[in-house]
Amino acid sequence: MVASYICAYLSFVKPCHILVERKFFDRVFVRGYPPRSGDSVLIVIAAISMIMGGYILTIFYDTITGYFDRQRVFRFIDNPNAK
Repeated sequence: MVASYICAYLSFVKPCHILVERKFFDRVFVRGYPPRSGDSVLIVIAAISMIMGGYILTIFYDTITGYFDRQRVFRFIDNPNAK
């Protein structure tokens, strides 16, 4: 389970690191050059990784809240046997 989180993290960090290494931000945003085809692939991979990460966190959150909802005990005030 931990290995899958590490792989998901690295699949987002590695493309971003490669973009910084290729000076993508300096080349595109400062100098105004168009991005290369390899850069657009890395951006798509990073975007897909972010969407997958968000989806995994949503599933994790729903699982935790569902567990706490199932553990809830309802107590009624009108019941004389309630402690």
